[in-house]
Amino acid sequence: MAASGLSLLLILCSWSLMAGSAACQGPPGLSYVVSSYSRGETWLRPYAWSYLRVELPPWFSSMAMTFLSDVDIDMEQMERLPKSTLPVICFKEGSPPIPDISETYLKDSFSNFILNGSFGGAQNLSNVDTCIPFQKNLTVILTSEQISPGIWYIGFFNGLGPARTQSKMRVPKRSSTVPFESYYLPIIEYGSTEYSDFPLEHLLSNSSVEQSGWTYFFLDIPNGAAGANMHVQLTSDSKINYEIYSRFGGLPSIDSWDYYVNSTTSSNGSMFLALNDSSGKKIEFYILYAREGTWCFGLKHPLDNHFKYQTTMSISLDGCPNHCNHNGACHSSIDESGLTIYSYCACDRDHGGFDCSNELVTPKGHMWQSIFLVASNAAAILPSFWALRQKAYAEWVLFSSSGISSGLYHACDVGTWCVLSFRVLQFLDFWLSFMAVVSTFIYMATIDEASKRAIHTIVSIITALLAVMGATRSANIVIVIAIGILGLLFAWFLEFSTAHRAIYCPPRFDFNMPERWQNIKSWFWNLMKTLQKRFRWRFMLFGFIALALAATSWKMETNESYWIWHSLWHITIYTSSFFFLYSTCANGSNGREEPEYQLTRQNSSSRTELTE
Repeated sequence: MAASGLSLLLILCSWSLMAGSAACQGPPGLSYVVSSYSRGETWLRPYAWSYLRVELPPWFSSMAMTFLSDVDIDMEQMERLPKSTLPVICFKEGSPPIPDISETYLKDSFSNFILNGSFGGAQNLSNVDTCIPFQKNLTVILTSEQISPGIWYIGFFNGLGPARTQSKMRVPKRSSTVPFESYYLPIIEYGSTEYSDFPLEHLLSNSSVEQSGWTYFFLDIPNGAAGANMHVQLTSDSKINYEIYSRFGGLPSIDSWDYYVNSTTSSNGSMFLALNDSSGKKIEFYILYAREGTWCFGLKHPLDNHFKYQTTMSISLDGCPNHCNHNGACHSSIDESGLTIYSYCACDRDHGGFDCSNELVTPKGHMWQSIFLVASNAAAILPSFWALRQKAYAEWVLFSSSGISSGLYHACDVGTWCVLSFRVLQFLDFWLSFMAVVSTFIYMATIDEASKRAIHTIVSIITALLAVMGATRSANIVIVIAIGILGLLFAWFLEFSTAHRAIYCPPRFDFNMPERWQNIKSWFWNLMKTLQKRFRWRFMLFGFIALALAATSWKMETNESYWIWHSLWHITIYTSSFFFLYSTCANGSNGREEPEYQLTRQNSSSRTELTE
């Protein structure tokens, strides 16, 4: 059976970007809209993301953006929940934003945002990533003092961080194309263009008023290539004593730089990834989603070691950092505007992170998790066997199909084997789970087959709609149980209204209140006796205990412990169904036992007498 946790309710949402406009300031107190943009609905699954590119003209004075979503999280809930599970929207100039997933950064970024949609003071938001939590109705107003004209990227993130939560993390495969890749070569009279690396010592400057010299390299990132990653690598036959400073739009220096790295240390940031080795003979780093425009790399080096060592340097634009560490596949996609191609790593089930470098689960742990999630569905044998023994063939088919489909769904979800497409298996798992829960309640009411078929038909339509429109919503569990209870009460109403219609619907109104009260009292005690005979209450209690354990397992599911709690959910929910089925004593039509038939011997002499 399927279940969804509380975190899924918070982050599984539909975001609709209504409008973004730039206003031009005219005479004092007068402004008018010079351009606007609106788009339709965007659906994001858990831990999925999307980008939108916006170009601001030089003459704008302010920009207003309005976002509507189905996220309904107040500030009190926001304080209690982990920041990495919240849906956020991020802004960045020049390149797609990659938010820092640390709790400290997200907490500081969220606290700086005022609820009315503006940012405190005239804070300049250029050259920084700004992230704010999504709300049901969010309006952001930014002035020309806070942001500069040019290319801006808006990122929509439905949860952050390298998390492995089975179906909660499942992201539909995007259309894959060849990423934008190129490499940089300095303008020199020697060397070959067949290789992306070039010798460095011949290019180093030997003039300086200090003990160290500076050599600069300029590189232009073309329009539309902001979704690529800038890769810089230095390799030497001895320990490297160089320092690299990088800056966008100007010359870097010791006092002014965007990123810094040497053989032992480097700067930090969500857009910077250093891969230096321990020997000190290699400097390697990535600038993730580098901004469009001119970049400058300043190489600070000693003046006395020219031609002593053999050092090569390479600067390139790569699709994915470090080829996703061979733990995933590199794909590319186009932003919502269709003007920028960005690359990303689609990690395997055991790894996460931007470059798939974070091991989320060991291969042995993956194997055990897969076994638990698939094998725990064997608990469906209990209610299936009892339904078959009682010749309740409809319930037998439902429980058997539910256990099989759930096992196939989780086998596909963990990456073992997919007998059908993931969406089909997910629908079958949730729909049959919903039907199994409701059928358990309907089985406990002994109504005629015609009424039972009618209730099953209505319930199958409702549960199919629930599975199609939002199978993983947490509210579905409450809805399905409520439907089952209503079906049970309605079936009991049909049963007792047919069996005891004369008691509470007499043909004439009786003014004898004592006698009427006595009839009602007699009917009530007969009802209690019927319920007492109808159910084995000890097993009914066991069923409620198992159901409480199932609800606890569903409540305790988190990103890290999903596999164990969801496996316990399978076991407890099927066990509770078995106890509920077993607790029902009679399952005849309307609870009335059919008279037993037996053969009788007839006296032949009496027939002879009658003939005579």
